[in-house]
Amino acid sequence: MSVNFLRLSLFLMTLLSAFSAVEQRLYVGTYTKKDGSRGIYQTSLDLKTGMLSPPTLAAETGDPSFLALHPNGRVVYAVDENGKDAAGKPTGLVSAFSIDPSSGGLTLLNVQPVAERGPGPCHVAVDTTGRMVVVANYGGGSVAAFPLLPDGQIGMRSALELQTGQLGPHAGRQDKPQDQWAHYRAKSVLEGP
Repeated sequence: MSVNFLRLSLFLMTLLSAFSAVEQRLYVGTYTKKDGSRGIYQTSLDLKTGMLSPPTLAAETGDPSFLALHPNGRVVYAVDENGKDAAGKPTGLVSAFSIDPSSGGLTLLNVQPVAERGPGPCHVAVDTTGRMVVVANYGGGSVAAFPLLPDGQIGMRSALELQTGQLGPHAGRQDKPQDQWAHYRAKSVLEGP
């Protein structure tokens, strides 16, 4: 057996074992009020078989209906459509959670209220630099922007864009703007609906 063949065989076995052992951790946001769920769950995707592991609770929290991962991979952001402010008044919230690299568990870093115009944030996005997060507020018809601190915590809201304009064709349920999505384009330019 030639040395080159042996090297090639060892290289291929190493490569194949690396791919077969690769799993991708995934986080799942849920609605907790009606379904008995308790917050954000984690599962692992086996990239070889396509199978998901049974989900386990990563963080107990309100209604984390949409999640976004910080570009550094160490913080998860979640919107809570049915949160309450310090006075107990309904409001939307955005939360930051640090990721434990070994267990995948999440630890709450902080929470910020999204907007004064009612509950219902439904989407969160992080800019590519990891310095800002934006939240689309369905119930309030607005998009809010927040600076991110170096440790991933969410700073005080720095901008709130209240949407105006033509309403949808269903007057019974479209009596105000209902933002559903916001993201950043190249160079972190905010873009909304």
